[in-house]
Amino acid sequence: MQQTHASNIRKATREDLFDLAILGKQFVREAKENGYRLTFSQEKFTSSFFNVIDNLDYLLLVYEIEGEAVGFFLGAVFEPLFSKDLLAVEMFWWVEEDYRGNRQSLGLLKTFEDWAKEKGASEVSVSDLQGVKDLDKLYKRLGYTKSEVTYKKDL
Repeated sequence: MQQTHASNIRKATREDLFDLAILGKQFVREAKENGYRLTFSQEKFTSSFFNVIDNLDYLLLVYEIEGEAVGFFLGAVFEPLFSKDLLAVEMFWWVEEDYRGNRQSLGLLKTFEDWAKEKGASEVSVSDLQGVKDLDKLYKRLGYTKSEVTYKKDL
């Protein structure tokens, strides 16, 4: 993997489990405040964390300031069921509010893009949870185009 774009962005290690769980809880709290019906499960988080940390098709990044995790990014590459093309998808990108929008927080996405390109991906997909933060202008500025809209329904 190439050098990251900010010295405080690095690939996650097993030692990051606790810090990333705290950030995951913060994300769930913020999502709930914006109408999402999410719950946090430490058991599920731990299981998922160990499933992706050493999997070469996933990239889990940590953004830290003075040794403290303030954000993280999870992305993956995969072949769709119907194609041999390799696609990259952002699965989770969250940064504490005080650190959003700066060069380092955007460095998480840039580091993922570089990794996906090295893996041979032909495109990257990112998402924007409505109500949490409007990322439309940011994504367009970074060269992304809207390709799909997702709808949800509470059950």
